Amino acid sequence: MTKKQLRFALSPEIENMTIAEIEDYLEKLETLEESTFKQLLRDSRRGTTKLAKKHMKKQERVNREKRRIRRLKRREAKLNARGYEFIAGVDEAGRGALAGPVMAAAVIMPTGSFIAGINDSKKISSERRENLKKKIIDQALSVGVGKANVEEIDKIDIAEAIRLAMRRAIKALEPSPQIILIDGGIDIPALDISAENIKNGDEKVYSIAAASIVAKVSRDRVMDKLSRKFPEYNFDSNKGYGTEKHLKAVENNGYSSIHRSSFHFHSKNQLSLF
Repeated sequence: MTKKQLRFALSPEIENMTIAEIEDYLEKLETLEESTFKQLLRDSRRGTTKLAKKHMKKQERVNREKRRIRRLKRREAKLNARGYEFIAGVDEAGRGALAGPVMAAAVIMPTGSFIAGINDSKKISSERRENLKKKIIDQALSVGVGKANVEEIDKIDIAEAIRLAMRRAIKALEPSPQIILIDGGIDIPALDISAENIKNGDEKVYSIAAASIVAKVSRDRVMDKLSRKFPEYNFDSNKGYGTEKHLKAVENNGYSSIHRSSFHFHSKNQLSLF
């Protein structure tokens, strides 16, 4: 940092800065103080006023996101207060797909974790999910991913396959969780761990939302690889779900070896079990 930059950082003299210097200074601020905001508004230059309003709106968005993340972490905070340190969120991806595995993720996040943008994976773009997964992996105390393949799905049914994938994900965690928070109404027998089922948990609980992102990204990568092996089904775009084009491809080509034979469709865009 130059002496000039240091002077801006410690005691900015707004009136002596160019518009570009002010913008650079504001970009580096974590918090735009009310006094600085008022100082910017007093500046006679129109560009300075526009920058002040722009960055105040940005800060308002940041503050809203902080409040949303705090709400997502309420369940974990209550469990922390009861003495639970290792809390795993668990979710799956691929339940309703016509082809490919079902995958689950279990994630233990540290108490102080804050990752802006964490949410139900279905509400996030694929590019943003990839970015968020990297941040989750970097911050997490532990991440486990489990898979149940197509043969297992067809043999034991999708509900049991989800349980199997979740058990595999949970068993991959180190340290082992003291309690698991599971999205939806899925119970996982044969686990000697306290568990809670939370309806729409991927929208309500921080660790479950993190798990939903990890599971979704992990499965999408598998389907992208399978798309190269079975290009006629366009798995890279539909991820094995019953889109109109996918169902048409099945009509034209039949089921591939990674389609779930226990699933079938009896009208366009409608998928069901036998």
